[in-house]
Amino acid sequence: MAGTVGTKSALFFQRQAGGMFSITDEGQTQGAKWFCDSNATEGADADGHGQNPNAACLTVQYVITNFAQANDTIFVLPGHREAGDAVLFDADVVGLKIIGLGVGNQRPRFDFDNAASTIDVGANAVTLKNLMFRAGADSVLIGIDIEANVIDTVIEDCEFLEASTAGDEFVVMVSLTDGNNCTDIHRNIMRTEVAAGAATHAVNMLAACDYVRIYDNIMYGNWSTAAIGDTAAGAACYIAHNTIKVADGLPGITLQATATGHIAYNLIESTGLAPDLMIVAAACALNENYGVTIDGDNGILIGPAIDATPGVTGLGTAVVRGTGVVPQTATLPLFTVGTGDVLITAIIGEVDTNDFGAVANATHLELVPTTGQLSPLCATLDLTGTTIGTQLGISGVVSDTLQKHAMVLAAPVVAQIGTINMDCAGSEANACQVQWTIFYKPLVAGATVVVA
Repeated sequence: MAGTVGTKSALFFQRQAGGMFSITDEGQTQGAKWFCDSNATEGADADGHGQNPNAACLTVQYVITNFAQANDTIFVLPGHREAGDAVLFDADVVGLKIIGLGVGNQRPRFDFDNAASTIDVGANAVTLKNLMFRAGADSVLIGIDIEANVIDTVIEDCEFLEASTAGDEFVVMVSLTDGNNCTDIHRNIMRTEVAAGAATHAVNMLAACDYVRIYDNIMYGNWSTAAIGDTAAGAACYIAHNTIKVADGLPGITLQATATGHIAYNLIESTGLAPDLMIVAAACALNENYGVTIDGDNGILIGPAIDATPGVTGLGTAVVRGTGVVPQTATLPLFTVGTGDVLITAIIGEVDTNDFGAVANATHLELVPTTGQLSPLCATLDLTGTTIGTQLGISGVVSDTLQKHAMVLAAPVVAQIGTINMDCAGSEANACQVQWTIFYKPLVAGATVVVA
């Protein structure tokens, strides 16, 4: 017997043969409803079970193999526990939804008790929701394995965790293979033990997958490659609003150089790694991602940012040295590099106060590291007759002379701890002055450039 509730309602009531009456919203779910509960006192993996909570089936795989059809839903009851040494279940029915009931530790949990334990997704449009997946063995290779050319998988509101024994961890929590287009992974908690040694990824795309969406997840683990990665370039990915902690010094997101898509509003912590190295995705659009490189600090914007100089993008932090007198047959320290290496993207000077006179001065800029050998930043140039307002710059190529125009370094220079100096070989009677500005990006956590 079946019928509708009201004349204009998506609510629908029916009685499955041998089961209960149910009222469902057909706008949200279609197909038959099945129940699975390992604690059911009248439960059994047998005919006549699975159609109501009191006589539920004991394992998800039994329901899939014997009862489930396209677009059915399996409700897994609170406190349900399953463990296995191989495939815990294979969701190979199109449109199947496996939904866990309960909150916190009362959610259904699947224990992976062998390195080869896994859950397969073998059909399109499968949804896994509100389930717990626990690594109960050393280096479980794959948690959820989406088979080749399966599309529209949804993994939401699930938790991946480890057992208490040291070394119990997933090497890869979710593995995508060829053609897993439109996979949707969101609102999950994915964690490893802090000292995890074998874990490489939370999500890894082993082949080209397009339109993959990974968003609103908490990924906290000691992944040795990246929390999110790939080995083949996909198109139009969407990776957003994830909170990611990875092994110290490693990136949070690493995609192939030709992978495309949008990466936005992620927060990544990787102690000791420069923020600009926390996302490796050369062909993707980046927007408002932040990286924490020192414990206890606020996040720093990852990737090219709009600097204080109007119209200049991607140069890093600007430090302005006020107008100073040109050294007379001497060297003048302009800036000091502290804590660690920085990448210099531009050094721009502007002549102020007086024109240069007629005395040859053979002027150049140089790096003087605290430890190591002095290194010229450019070849010398006589600034004889250079007038007020003239801008100065360098190309980054050591053999090029100091230039009488501002420029971005064609070859950015790595500067060690030490000073950046102006060296002037002549005596300038006109007391010329130059204002200098340097643009830089830290390559080591906490590295800075300040006025000398």
